[in-house]
Amino acid sequence: MAAGVGDVEMLRRLFDRVSTSPVDGCLGLRLEELLPGGVRLRAPIPRGPGSAGGVGIAVGLSVICDAAGGWAMALAQGNELSGPTIELRVDHAPAPAGGARWMIAESRLRHTVGEAASVTVDVVDEQGRELAHAQGHFVLDTAVAGAQPREWATFDGVALDRPDELLAALAGQPEADPDEWTVIATPQLANPRGQVHGGVLMAIGQLAQRRAQVEWVPRAKRNVERAAPSPLSIQVDYLRPAMADGSELSCDTEYLRNGRRFRTLNTELTRPDGRVAATATGLWSVA
Repeated sequence: MAAGVGDVEMLRRLFDRVSTSPVDGCLGLRLEELLPGGVRLRAPIPRGPGSAGGVGIAVGLSVICDAAGGWAMALAQGNELSGPTIELRVDHAPAPAGGARWMIAESRLRHTVGEAASVTVDVVDEQGRELAHAQGHFVLDTAVAGAQPREWATFDGVALDRPDELLAALAGQPEADPDEWTVIATPQLANPRGQVHGGVLMAIGQLAQRRAQVEWVPRAKRNVERAAPSPLSIQVDYLRPAMADGSELSCDTEYLRNGRRFRTLNTELTRPDGRVAATATGLWSVA
């Protein structure tokens, strides 16, 4: 759609936030277009060092879905405010083709109820191949008359447009016990509020579940085919923020279903104070 004066200003504000936000900036997210009730984002598919073991695609899809949903809500409110994610579910399609380079996400705000906005997101590659579909709820974080403008966190020394550090931080130690896996919440994992990005929390939950399943396979039988179950869906309930201040997030994963063809796992992401920041429930297809 054609952008009006107010829309152009919205584009500028959103782009300013992305360019200075560690996660969005490191992954190279770009706001391409305003759509009726939503936005179109583009980002390169994370590959290369640090993206092995499903880390790159897990992080990329989770972040672009969360970001596209938040921006659709911000656009609907007519300001740069993007309320926290309440819950988000991502249904995964087959992995992108080897030659695909880009993820393209289109979001749409469906409706609002009470203080929450319902948003859907569709993600494809540049050839139109479906990668994921997401739906979730976001807090309507409306501006209060007379309130001072929000001050966003600043991040010195965080390299932008370089995803390797972000992906390496989530790759962890391959031989670590998945039941005791911890992630250091460095500023590299932050959103503009200085909290761990909602998409990153989702990726951590998904990667914790992948690690748990790889460890479940007897060591003598591990190989690429046996140790790589496919994610079908991941749903995260965001309970409270986790600050990206160098503290630890611990991941506790358990099986809710451990079938021969499908598995359901639940992961709690716990802050240092013992309070759960988010819970992730994943449905997996056994390879």
